[in-house]
Amino acid sequence: MAERTVTPLPPEQPTPGDDVRDRIALRAALKGKLNCIGDVTLVADGVATTTTITSQIITAQSLIVLMPTNAAAATEHGLGIQIVPTNGSAVLTHTASVSARTFVYGVFG
Repeated sequence: MAERTVTPLPPEQPTPGDDVRDRIALRAALKGKLNCIGDVTLVADGVATTTTITSQIITAQSLIVLMPTNAAAATEHGLGIQIVPTNGSAVLTHTASVSARTFVYGVFG
């Protein structure tokens, strides 16, 4: 079994020349708190088959991960949702439904 390497946290107090905001962000990221999470509700008009997520952190190379937050979303997730990221947005292609389907999403890369 491979050993897991744990990155040590940087010191609480910044050293001369450190950017305090960078240090705070790094400490938060190493604790699993990332600023790349959002929520999206798929269009529920019974007709639309696409929903767009808009965010400045999305690029064409981003990995977008969805986690359903209700039963209708879990069913939709099981049916499969196509996600196409571009710079500044991602288009989710899904089935048409009148049910509210809400997801939490993460953008990586």
